[in-house]
Amino acid sequence: MISFQPLIARARRKLLHGQPLEAVADKTETWAPGSTSEYRPIIQLPDEGERIIAFEKPSAKDEYIRFCSSGALTHKPTLAHHYKRATIADGMVFANGSMKAFNDHPGRSPVMRRGVGEHLRDQILATSWVTETYFGHWVTDGLALELLAQDRPETALGVARKPWVHEPGYRTLVDLQLHRTAFAEVEGLWIVNDESLNQRRTDRFRTLRQRIRAGATNDRSGAPVFILRDGGAARPLLNQAALADFLARRGFTILSPEAESVDGLVAAFRNAPLVVSVEGSALCHPVMAMPEGGTILAIQPPRRVTCIQKNNTDWAGLRMAHTVADDAGTGFTLDEDRLMRILDLIDRS
Repeated sequence: MISFQPLIARARRKLLHGQPLEAVADKTETWAPGSTSEYRPIIQLPDEGERIIAFEKPSAKDEYIRFCSSGALTHKPTLAHHYKRATIADGMVFANGSMKAFNDHPGRSPVMRRGVGEHLRDQILATSWVTETYFGHWVTDGLALELLAQDRPETALGVARKPWVHEPGYRTLVDLQLHRTAFAEVEGLWIVNDESLNQRRTDRFRTLRQRIRAGATNDRSGAPVFILRDGGAARPLLNQAALADFLARRGFTILSPEAESVDGLVAAFRNAPLVVSVEGSALCHPVMAMPEGGTILAIQPPRRVTCIQKNNTDWAGLRMAHTVADDAGTGFTLDEDRLMRILDLIDRS
C-alpha cells in the first residue's frame, strides 16, 4: 500500500495556512459535559513564593497563584472529532488535508509512505502527544482515555512506540490493552480532546486508582516513602543521598522506582500516609496508589517550579504540599531543617 495522504496534507496545509486537524473534522461531538470542581490550597511554608526563581512554563505561575488558596475550577466539555478517512504514519495523523503529531519526532514522518500497512475501520485514537511523550501523563491521562474508549463500540488504537518500563505491569492491573500501529489507513477515526478535567474524566481517573489499588498482591508496613530520582539531568537534587539517610533514620522507606516492579510500587504506596520526592513523573506512582487523605510532598527545583501534580492529588483525594529547594548552580539542594519544617507543617495541617 502506498499512501499519498502525508504529501497531500502537507501541500494543503500550506495553502490553508496550517489549519489544525480539529478544524477540518467531518463532525464533532460532545462526549462529556463541562463541570466545576473545588480544590484545597497547597500546603507550604510562608516564604515559598519568595524562593521561586522561575517556573517551568508561563502558565505554571498562574496555577501556583491559584492553588495557594482554595477555590473552584470550571472544566470544559470533552470533545471528539471524527474523520471519515485518515492515515496514520510514524506517529502522525493525516486527514482532510491537515495533520497532527502524536509523538515528539514529527519531522521524521516521510513525505510519502510506502509499504504494506493496515486497513482499519471504526477506531478511536486513544492517545495524545503528551501521553506519548511523558510517562507520568501516560499513567494519569493516557490510561483514562483508553478507559473512555473501552466503553465505546469503536476499537481503541494507538501509535507505535516502545512501551514504558512499567507499562506492562500497569496494563495488567487496570485490564487495558491497546493495539498500536506504525502505518494504517483508517475508515472512521475518532480523535478525542480529553484534556478537560470534567467530572466524567475524574470518574475515569478514580476507576483506574481503584483497579490499581485493588491489584496489589501484598502490602508493606505503611511507612512514609522517599522516592529517589535516578537520572534526569534537568532536576538533580545534589544532596539526595544525604536526605535519604536523614529520612531513613526517621522511619521512611527509601525507594527507587526503576528498581521496582509495578507490584512492588503499589505495595509500597498503598498504605503510605506520606510520599516525598523531587517534582516529576515518579510522583504519578503514589498518585495512583496512595490511600485517600495521604499527602504528597514535592521538592521543587527553584528554576523549574510547576504545580502539575496538584490537579492529580485533587482528583485522587490526596493533599499536596511542596517546598522550594535552594539553587546550587549545577542543580539544587534542600536543607534538612527546611525539610523538617514542612514535614511538621504537614503533620499539623
